[in-house]
Amino acid sequence: MSVPPVSDPPVSVLDDSIRLRDGGSGDAPALAALFRASVHGAAAGHYDAGQREAWAPADLDVAAFAARIGRCRIIVAERAGRPAGFATLAPGGLVDMLFVDPDFLRLGIGRRLLRAVEDAARLAGDGRLESHVSLTARPLFEAAGFRVDAEQSVELRGRRFTNFRMSKRL
Repeated sequence: MSVPPVSDPPVSVLDDSIRLRDGGSGDAPALAALFRASVHGAAAGHYDAGQREAWAPADLDVAAFAARIGRCRIIVAERAGRPAGFATLAPGGLVDMLFVDPDFLRLGIGRRLLRAVEDAARLAGDGRLESHVSLTARPLFEAAGFRVDAEQSVELRGRRFTNFRMSKRL
């Protein structure tokens, strides 16, 4: 995707140490670890241990993860030089992934990542965003103006999950 770099909007006092940047293939190992930590930490209140292990297994294939995010625009949030969250925007306006490190929850990182994804989608000419959103992330997406189009029951590695197909017009 050939789009301008992420523009980092002015920050508030609460999140002045968070920096957004474009991600690349070299970020895959750290983002895979963050993904796994987020699923096993932040999502623990909504999904049982078996579901979380199916979603983000201990033997996560980092090469496959890198290939998945490599097809997307990657936006990384850093705090103190460490990835604190990331989002990916696939062609056509799909917010494919958005995860925040459990150590950095409630700092506005998810909100900032969604704003950056919206900006990137508008620049790409997308008039609509959509995503498959977990029970954990649903409130964040609703607060950003997404609406639930359908509740879904999906299967991954033999486990069933509830999530939501959500969308937002830009």
